[in-house]
Formats: sequence, C-alpha cells, structure tokens
Amino acid sequence: MKGFKYLAFAVAALAWAGAQAEEAATPPPAVTATPGEAVPPAAPPASATAPAETTPAEPAPVPPPAAPAGPYQGATLTSVTYVMPSMTKTSAGAAALGVLGALMTLGEGDKIVRAYGVTDAAIAISAALTPLVAAKYQTGSTVAAPGWNSNDTDDLAKLANHSGLVLDVETRQWMVGYFPFDWGHYKLQYGARARLIDAVTGKAIRKSTCYFTTADDENPPNDTRVVENDAAWLKDRLSKAADACVATFTKELVEP
Repeated sequence: MKGFKYLAFAVAALAWAGAQAEEAATPPPAVTATPGEAVPPAAPPASATAPAETTPAEPAPVPPPAAPAGPYQGATLTSVTYVMPSMTKTSAGAAALGVLGALMTLGEGDKIVRAYGVTDAAIAISAALTPLVAAKYQTGSTVAAPGWNSNDTDDLAKLANHSGLVLDVETRQWMVGYFPFDWGHYKLQYGARARLIDAVTGKAIRKSTCYFTTADDENPPNDTRVVENDAAWLKDRLSKAADACVATFTKELVEP
C-alpha cells in the first residue's frame, strides 16, 4: 500500500511538470484592437539603442570690419614741444614792489627750476599723448621736435614740410603763489594747451586747454617746503598736473 502511494505521487508530479512545459512553449495571444481603439506599438528589441545626440557646430566668428582709412593714415606725425617758459614764484613782499616785484618773481622761479632740475610738464604730457594720437589717426612715423620757439600754425606746418599731422603741447602758465589770505603758504597753478594741426593747410583741426591747481590741498607747503628734498613737492604736483592734462586732452583730442 505504501508503494502504491509513492507511485501515485510520482505520476501526479510528472503530470504537473508536463503542464508547465506546455504553457511555457505556447506563444502569448496576439493583441487585437477593438473598433475605434489603436493597436499599441510593439516594444523595440532589447538590443535597440536611442540615436546619439549631436551638438550643432558653432558658427565661425565674424571679424569686425576694418576701420576706414582716414586722411592721416600712414602720414608723418610731428610732435612739438617748446622752449620751457619762465616759472613764476610770487611772494607777498615782492607783490608790494609792483613791476620790480614782478621781475623778481620771474627770477625766483627760474632759480628754482635751474637749482633743482625741474622740467616742463608739457614734455610728459606730449610723451603720453603722442602715441594715443598716432593710434587714433593711424599715422605712420613720428618725428619729435622739442624746444621749438614759434607756436604759429603756419610755422608748424612748415616745420612738418606741409605734410601729415602736427601735435603741439605748450605750457601756458606755471606759477607757485601764496594764498590771498595766507601769505605763508603756497599753491601751484599750471595751465597748458594742445592742438592738432593739419600740416597741409596749416589749420588747427582740434585744440584743448587744461588747468590744474593745488589750491585745495589739505596741507599746503610753506616757502621752505616748496623746495626741500630737491623740490619734491613741486615735482610731485607738476606730475599730477601732467596727468590731469593728459586726461583732458585725451578726451578732447583723441576720443570721438
């Protein structure tokens, strides 16, 4: 009896295994659509891959258009500075002497210039301004003409052989003077002019003036401090005057 049970159990197991194998081999029923219903798309094979994304190439940069040729392109730029004018140094005592005092102030200023090697600020202004003008007007070679003695535009055109462009920078005023209500302390006053002159016509095409003063300095020097340490205060303030004038002239002669 016991053996019969084992035999019946084995037959049942074989029957169940056969049913499972038949079910696995049977394909799934086809999907059919009812009227009005779309058939869902078949899934892609497992091996299919999405197409690779591509980045569109950036367009090549377009170079800026070349600057139009100006009337001075390639022409000579003549850079002119002048004989250094006398520097004035005033004092209350000299002012009381009238004309004689005025002559004394000129002599005093020139003594300071010679004794301490003070240079004309126009030289520094011209050195900074000349390459800016050359770049703006696309000039060719540059000819320096220092120590010139005539600021007449016709003379300057002749100096440049009536060709190209002339830049002249001239100190028009420099003075160390006392304050009206403080005769023991001094201020610097400086003024200059710059012009661009067409050497063909002898006419100024642009011109500008600048003015600089140390009247607002918080600690103005006395008579001794003006010249102490090799006239360091005076030289420093003249350098600042040159920087201020370069800024003014650049704006009015170079920039559009």
